[in-house]
Amino acid sequence: PHHPHRLKLLAAYTLLALATLTKGPLAIILALLAILPQRLLTTPPHIHHTTLPTQNSNPPQKKSYQLYQRLYSLTTSLLNKTHLIGILLFLTISLSWFALAYLSMGNQFIHTLWEQNVSRFSGKYTSHLRPLYYYLITLPTDLLPWSIYLPLLYLWIRKKNLSPNTLSLLLWITLTFAFFSASQSKQAKYLMPILPPISILLAQACVELSQQKPTTKWLSLPSWILSTLFLLLGLITLTATYIRPELFQNYGKTKWQKYLPLLQKILSQIYLPSLLFLLLASILIYTLLKQKYVLYFFIATSGILPLKIAIFSTVFPPINPYKSTRNFAKKINEIIPPQTPWCMYGIYRSGFVYYSRRFCTRLDAPHMEDQPNRWQIIQQQLQHFLDKNPNAFVLTLQHFYQQKIPTSLRSQLLPVHQQQVGSKHWILLKNHPP
Repeated sequence: PHHPHRLKLLAAYTLLALATLTKGPLAIILALLAILPQRLLTTPPHIHHTTLPTQNSNPPQKKSYQLYQRLYSLTTSLLNKTHLIGILLFLTISLSWFALAYLSMGNQFIHTLWEQNVSRFSGKYTSHLRPLYYYLITLPTDLLPWSIYLPLLYLWIRKKNLSPNTLSLLLWITLTFAFFSASQSKQAKYLMPILPPISILLAQACVELSQQKPTTKWLSLPSWILSTLFLLLGLITLTATYIRPELFQNYGKTKWQKYLPLLQKILSQIYLPSLLFLLLASILIYTLLKQKYVLYFFIATSGILPLKIAIFSTVFPPINPYKSTRNFAKKINEIIPPQTPWCMYGIYRSGFVYYSRRFCTRLDAPHMEDQPNRWQIIQQQLQHFLDKNPNAFVLTLQHFYQQKIPTSLRSQLLPVHQQQVGSKHWILLKNHPP
């Protein structure tokens, strides 16, 4: 028989295939971490007997056996015709591109796929290495301002008789958090998949507890803190619009002088966010005085969206050239003529390739991270690249240019552009062979 939600299932398999094309095999793992807990907790257990159970013939079953029954039911449900068609659809969409990529790149594609997934997880790929507790710091930051309600969520979970759906959301969060924490390579954005289930649970906890009388201090106290924080931010940012950056010119000239133009831009554009902070804080404080917490959360969630849009559209554009590779990539396109070969030496950042839309030769030997002769191999690759391409350009870090390029090669590489992106100082070099 056809599955009652046939079209939804086929759409889910299609979206999973597209996610796999976007993020690789990691998409499958993330989907399973979200789906399996919910299915195991809500799928009826498979019943082996054919007669009705009685109190004497069927003693209470152990939880492990109940889990086995649910797992068995879940596995057999995958043999449904709709699931089989969905799996075939998923394999057709995802594997077709992987097959074409392998035919085009050969073993290099397999190596890249392995490096970007397994090596990143194990730490052999040394990019973004972070300690085990890293996400305990970044997750509350990413949840701001709602992270101040996390104690309330903990209290709600402890006192609540959890339904299967609520428990499945908790397992989704816990398993995904543990999976990414086990990885050696960590970035805050990796935890974006668990922000929706956290938001759902947090919203449910806030609404339920706000309807209880008397109101718990774990609800009222964070609400007052959030409203006061918005009020202070509004007052501070509004005051900052009248501060002239010239006041800082005599402070830390060597370190801070270069940031004065950036400070001038930011101070001239935060007037709108400051007014929104003050307006939102005033409305929230009024709802708290009236103890209308449901209205409070509605206004808070509705007001934060335009506030973030105002901040992103005014404050972030001046900062972006200092933290993003986009500005430097634009400069690369202005300097390097079309069809002229260029490479990244000793380090690779995909952002330069993405924003410049240009093919780049990679000279960093990522598969030799632990080898003592790694730099010798990279230097030989650079020598071969420059001999083969006399008009080529080289992008690298400034300290690599000074310390990791042999003197014989450094003399023929002329700096044409230097720029800081984030904490790294980059330099673009042009080959001038003798």
